[in-house]
Amino acid sequence: MKAQCDKCYEISSMIPKKKRLKNKVDKHYFECNHCNHIYVIGYTDDWIRRERNRLDKLNKRNVGSGLYEDKIKEKTKLIESKMNELKEKVEAST
Repeated sequence: MKAQCDKCYEISSMIPKKKRLKNKVDKHYFECNHCNHIYVIGYTDDWIRRERNRLDKLNKRNVGSGLYEDKIKEKTKLIESKMNELKEKVEAST
């Protein structure tokens, strides 16, 4: 996938990268190939990674049946909320 950089306005490939921070927090990001500007996608911790794995399994079981649709929506909102909280916490400490 490609995107236009907000800093240098060049088109560059969005190659996802991951960097381990303190307390087992992973920073997910990509950077511009031309000016190296960093775009943060999000942050994950042990809980978020575990719940995303559970959500993936639930999605696979749900294919074609729709039995777990409400549970999937609920779990997705909870994970997004926790990711936003973690982002605020991490970025406030830097």
